[in-house]
Amino acid sequence: MNDRKPNRTAEQQIADLQAEIEAIRIRDQRKRARANPATRLAIAAVKTLDKALSEATDPTMKGALQEARVTVAAAVATTGVVLAPSTKKAKAPGRKLRPA
Repeated sequence: MNDRKPNRTAEQQIADLQAEIEAIRIRDQRKRARANPATRLAIAAVKTLDKALSEATDPTMKGALQEARVTVAAAVATTGVVLAPSTKKAKAPGRKLRPA
């Protein structure tokens, strides 16, 4: 029984390495974009808008906040930074309890 993986051809190895190189280039572009102060502040603004959305109860306010988030997130996306969709949920009111 031969449980060894079959050897890859040189073309397969080259294609895999080129894919890795491209991934590193994309990661570097995103890192440089996040280093830009304007981009960093815009990302912080999106996070703040997410928090405000989770706390808002008025439908008009929620609509305005969602519109603002979409606009700011679109501006951030032009720099190459990918933001997660808004997934914040409202917290239950009350204090945090310390573990015993």
